[in-house]
Amino acid sequence: MVMKAGNEMCPHVKKPFPSCHCFDMTSRNIDSAIHYCINHFSECEIYRFRSKKSTSYNNIKSGLTRSFEAS
Repeated sequence: MVMKAGNEMCPHVKKPFPSCHCFDMTSRNIDSAIHYCINHFSECEIYRFRSKKSTSYNNIKSGLTRSFEAS
């Protein structure tokens, strides 16, 4: 695969999880992996779901930290 300068890779490519397009590269998902994992990961439903989940967790975690600090 040739990558041009300026391409951005999905942050999950290095440590993908089982639902990622790039987790198990087969002929069935190579097109999706190339499209979504390079430059279009913000359009990927899997990326958006994981990012939303991570953001929710971080908000809960920071809220808990603040409540402990206030005590």
